[in-house]
Amino acid sequence: MKERKELIEEANQLGLEFKGNISTQKLHEMVEAHYDNEAAGDKPTEKEETVETTTRNDIFAEVKKKALATKVVTITSNDTRTNSDETMVYLAVENMHFAVGGWYPLNEPIEIQNCLIDIAKNTKITLHKDEVIDGRRTGNKVPVRTNAYNVNFEDVEVK
Repeated sequence: MKERKELIEEANQLGLEFKGNISTQKLHEMVEAHYDNEAAGDKPTEKEETVETTTRNDIFAEVKKKALATKVVTITSNDTRTNSDETMVYLAVENMHFAVGGWYPLNEPIEIQNCLIDIAKNTKITLHKDEVIDGRRTGNKVPVRTNAYNVNFEDVEVK
């Protein structure tokens, strides 16, 4: 059997793909299998030849496209302490591929990106509600986690 360095060099010349920590025995078997297939005249099928590789950039571009697509929604506040005074909400999202954000009006239909809709739907606040035991208020308050905003989707197509 050939030495490991020779096998790695030969496998690279043949265009074989393998991990750096592959055992010498498996690498030897891979090289031998390549030569056996070549001798038998096995050629890749058309399907194998036309397989398109999806790069990370393609995946990121697709995710970014979906995140930046817009929908028409109405956002309302669930915060009973301030919802009578609030007229705007600040929504923002930022990552290494894009950043979107700004002030958006409450209680009126607006066109907004999907990523910001997700932020609005998943923002939580803590409210203090009356404690009720056996149908009677105890006079105490208990903290309750709830969504900060309601997001209602409008029946409008956005192009």
